[in-house]
Amino acid sequence: MERPGDIRRIVGEGVSSGLSEARLNAAVDQLKPVFERVSFGEQPAYDDLDAAALRELEPEVGFVARSMVLTPTADLRIAGYHLMGVLDSKAVIPDLRAGLQSGREWERIEAVRALGRMSQPDARSLLLETAGHPDLQTRRAAAEALRIRAR
Repeated sequence: MERPGDIRRIVGEGVSSGLSEARLNAAVDQLKPVFERVSFGEQPAYDDLDAAALRELEPEVGFVARSMVLTPTADLRIAGYHLMGVLDSKAVIPDLRAGLQSGREWERIEAVRALGRMSQPDARSLLLETAGHPDLQTRRAAAEALRIRAR
């Protein structure tokens, strides 16, 4: 996804699924700081993103975030989960639920962190469920996310 061809592919897939090309391109433009930081191996500044502007481009931003989560590249997957958290949309809850069911501990933890950013009631419910996960690190991440949400 760091390469222009990957972004064009995602835009093309989004258009094929019925999304607006103009809005997908606007979503990609809004997310350029994330793509740039990830391409340099840096952690994007998610708190600097304009969450309201991203929500105005829903469902296109959600589609891009989902596409990132489906890539084989861990740093893009992580960024996709974080974007879902920033988006704070009920529409991405099923994607985060799927992340919680991953066989990869790091992926479950990133999905937990995304849920911890969200204000959606379903996010809290999923965190409560995950607080009983068999994996210790996943449980700890869920408990920490619940503590942060309680503040």
